[in-house]
Amino acid sequence: MPNQTLAFGNQKGGVGKTSITLAIAEALADSGKRVLVLDLDPQGNISQTLTNDDEEPQFDMLDVLYANQRGAIDDAIIASNWAGIDIVPSAGRLARLEAEALTAPETRLKVACWDSEAVESYDVVVIDLPPSLGRLALNGLIYADTAYAITEPEAYSLRAVQQFFNTIESVQASPMLNPKLKNGGIIVNKLARLAEHEFQMEQLKQAFGSYLIEPSIPRRAAIADVNSTKVPVRKGTHKSRQEVQQLFDQLAHTITSERNPA
Repeated sequence: MPNQTLAFGNQKGGVGKTSITLAIAEALADSGKRVLVLDLDPQGNISQTLTNDDEEPQFDMLDVLYANQRGAIDDAIIASNWAGIDIVPSAGRLARLEAEALTAPETRLKVACWDSEAVESYDVVVIDLPPSLGRLALNGLIYADTAYAITEPEAYSLRAVQQFFNTIESVQASPMLNPKLKNGGIIVNKLARLAEHEFQMEQLKQAFGSYLIEPSIPRRAAIADVNSTKVPVRKGTHKSRQEVQQLFDQLAHTITSERNPA
């Protein structure tokens, strides 16, 4: 096993999950850690950002999960365009896994990573979960050490986070799944100086208390443009990039330290 395996998700889309996951991976790599990104989101946004559009990978995440063999992940690991980060890319056809009749579909990522010397060589494995709570999300949670909810301070945020936490608890409760999975807490994204955001932050604090992780991430153009430019935050051109870079460095340090609440 690598030193840490971290999963990031929420059943609600549009919260900036992939942008935050990507920025944390960047911060970890910049600190000198070897990072492997596993893209379990059929939308494949993190794969599109880290790889070249004109180069079709020989193997992708669906091949890994269909194989259902120990060490199957090794053939699908490729270098990304960002220093210090490798990736197992997603593909739109990955969504097929949610519906097809397969034996033990929720444990296939864990099986694929067993006996993998390649995976064990990384300091951190970062898993980008899909915006759902189906088989693909379960694959990530069953393999991960720690899971984090990424949300924004908007209406329905509290319910979405609670549903994600309920899924974590279900995985923890089963000795056949992942009883050692830790709930790392909540990363708040797209925070702005709005009355609605202040209200929703109070709601989150009342409901989840110590699960809220500091720092929260403000809404900044330097973050929003990463997926379109495919350039890391710290290499961007926006005035806010230094502020954002420092926040993600702090966040990466926080989540890789022993501060997990449950």
